[in-house]
Amino acid sequence: MSFVQSLSLQWSKSILSNRLYLSFSQHVGILECFDGATNLNTVTNVMSALVFSEGNPVWLNIDEDDESVLPSNIIANCLFESVRLIFIRVLTRGNLSQAEHLVISVAMQWCEIHQVELKNDEYSLKIYHLMKKIFSEYTVINTNYRSRNSNMIT
Repeated sequence: MSFVQSLSLQWSKSILSNRLYLSFSQHVGILECFDGATNLNTVTNVMSALVFSEGNPVWLNIDEDDESVLPSNIIANCLFESVRLIFIRVLTRGNLSQAEHLVISVAMQWCEIHQVELKNDEYSLKIYHLMKKIFSEYTVINTNYRSRNSNMIT
């Protein structure tokens, strides 16, 4: 990858991160997830890095000059890509950073807030159901992991 391509990719990541931040910061339920050291800006940076982890996604079509909230279908795709990659990381490594745990929490909150809207579009509905499956599997794995670790302590 050339320097110019790399710089362009980093610019696109920062734009996506900013737009995700603007989109999520409007929801009190999402903002309530952040009471620790990791903030919403860090989480949106992680999400943006995950979305661009395999290059520039073909489905991501955002205007660089627009500084408004993202459409729900773009956010749903970003959340799905992030959650999917984090879930794979859970299965292979087992442990996650606080920011990665918060990506899952934000995704769960956002899906609950926008579930009616997502059900109006067939593609978004499929993404919604896939994320719900990942959330339930993640919860089981996380519960088992915590149970094992608490048993080792006592």
